[in-house]
Amino acid sequence: MISMSTTDGRKARRRQVARSVAEGGLTLVELMVALALAVFLIAAIAPLVTSISRAGVDEADRTLHAVQARVAFARFEQDLRMAAGLGSPLPVASPILEATATRVVLLTRAEVGEDPLLVEWEIRGSSIMRRWGQCPNSLPDTFGTALFIDNKTMLEGLRSGSRFMFAAGVAPLEPPLDDRDLMRIYRVALQLVISPVSAGGPLIGRTVLATWGRVGR
Repeated sequence: MISMSTTDGRKARRRQVARSVAEGGLTLVELMVALALAVFLIAAIAPLVTSISRAGVDEADRTLHAVQARVAFARFEQDLRMAAGLGSPLPVASPILEATATRVVLLTRAEVGEDPLLVEWEIRGSSIMRRWGQCPNSLPDTFGTALFIDNKTMLEGLRSGSRFMFAAGVAPLEPPLDDRDLMRIYRVALQLVISPVSAGGPLIGRTVLATWGRVGR
C-alpha cells in the first residue's frame, strides 16, 4: 500500500510538472506573437509619423517665407512711396533711375524732408537684395555695388519667374526702359516665386506672391 501510494504521488507530480510546462510554453508563444505584432505596428506607423512631422516642418517653412515676403513687400512699397527725384543733386526728372526685370534703382527718402538716398532692389539668383547708399553728386555711368554702404538679403528661396514689372497707369511697360519710359512709370510690381526647402532636402511646391507699389514724385 505504501509503495502504491508513493507511485501514485510521483505520477501526480509528473502530470503537474507536465501541465506547468505546457502552460508555460503556451504563454511564451503568446508573448512572441504579441511582440511580433508590436514590431509590425511600429514599422507600419513610423513612416506615417515621420511624414506628418516633415509636413509640419515644411508648412512652418512656407509660413516663415510668407512672413519674410510680407516684410520685403512693406519695405519695397515704402521705398516707392517715398521716391523723389526733386531736391537731389542728380540731373534727373524721374526718381526711377534704372528699371529691368531683375533690378530697380531709385532715389527715395527715409523720412519726409530728408536728403534722398540711392536704393537698389535686385533679384540675384535665389535671393532678393536691398542696397542703399548716399545719393552721389553726379550721375554715374553704372550703378555698381561700390555706391552702396548697406547690402541686405530680404528673402531667399526664390525660383524662376521672380521679377519686377512696370506700368504707366494701366498700360504695362516692358523692359528695357529708356529715360522717357522711366518718367512714365506710375507703378512697380514685385512678383516673387518661392519654393522653400523641405525638411528632407529638396525644394517643395511653388508659391507666387506679388505686390504693387505706386511711385512717389
